[in-house]
Amino acid sequence: MLTLEELLNCEYEQLKYYIVCEYPEVLGLLKDKRLKSRLINSDNKYEFIWLAQEIPDKAALLLLDEIGLEILSDTSNLPDKMNGIMTCGKEYVTELVKKKCFCDIIKKHYNALKHYLSSFSLQAALLFTSYIQDNYPDMLGDVLLKFSFKVQTEIVKELELPIDVAKRLVVSSTGGASEYLMDNDFRIVSINDYTFQELFTIFSKHCQIPMFIATEPKLIYKLSTIDCIKDYRFLINALVKNNDVDLIERTRKKYYDYELKTYNTQVGMLKRHYDFYLEFCELMKEDSLEFEVFDEILYKYFNLFGSGSNEWYLKTKLSNYYAQKDVKGLEEFLIKESNLQISNILIDYHFEDVPYNFFLDVRQLCNFKMEKVGH
Repeated sequence: MLTLEELLNCEYEQLKYYIVCEYPEVLGLLKDKRLKSRLINSDNKYEFIWLAQEIPDKAALLLLDEIGLEILSDTSNLPDKMNGIMTCGKEYVTELVKKKCFCDIIKKHYNALKHYLSSFSLQAALLFTSYIQDNYPDMLGDVLLKFSFKVQTEIVKELELPIDVAKRLVVSSTGGASEYLMDNDFRIVSINDYTFQELFTIFSKHCQIPMFIATEPKLIYKLSTIDCIKDYRFLINALVKNNDVDLIERTRKKYYDYELKTYNTQVGMLKRHYDFYLEFCELMKEDSLEFEVFDEILYKYFNLFGSGSNEWYLKTKLSNYYAQKDVKGLEEFLIKESNLQISNILIDYHFEDVPYNFFLDVRQLCNFKMEKVGH
């Protein structure tokens, strides 16, 4: 019969052997605070980590009761020791997550422990999610994204999440979770208010977007009138992999037809470029221009929804012309931009490609023909 004193004085590896083999007398002594401290406060952190990975569920719950968790919360190398517990894959972890004091440890050291949440089972994840919802609701979205992809998908099926969290998960969660939310959460009826990068992230998941969302008139209009053809094609090429984009492409071509018909041969610009020129010239007569007014007129004539590079380019150029009161330079710039837009429209209209790729293909084709002639 092993005594408490013998256990306290034996080697850690031997003590671990007794526990893993579930010696009855040893299990009966695991409630002793001194023995708990001996096991949890091991100077060699790996000794406890290996114990946490191998310990049977019953022994783990005897060791890590309220007293044991209190010792654990103050132990050295706590993140590493918690790693051993949280990633062990054993059922005792779910039982520990039922205890607020265990969840409090994770919350207190969240930045160091958050990546280990990916090892939680669905049941453990649901329990921890409930703890976060009740005590730290602002953290809910971030916590959910730390669980495994499979668990994320199951959680959105199990719980009705706050709308702001659900909309965040549509972007940041896995394809399965995103698709389920768009299909089944009646509150998500549109993705029109997402940023360009967020839409690209959603489209790149290769999930099927419900027809009522994908064909929303506001979304169709926003996408089909994007000024930057590179950004437009970037989005569509991601979306087309698992969705029907015919309606968007047809609407885009109607938009192109309308744009080309507005070309004014007398001024050498598309209508909106010329209308912008006239209005901006009036503003250039003023000594100063508020940013809000500048943005308002720019967005009035150009759909700058995109990656941001086109918007930054236009604002930089126009700001310089305004500062210098350079009406002639402004006119020449807008003529150049208008003609460039026409070229890009024609390429995308007929070849559904961005100019860079189009001319690269033409160059390669020409080189191939020249090589054939040379032979």
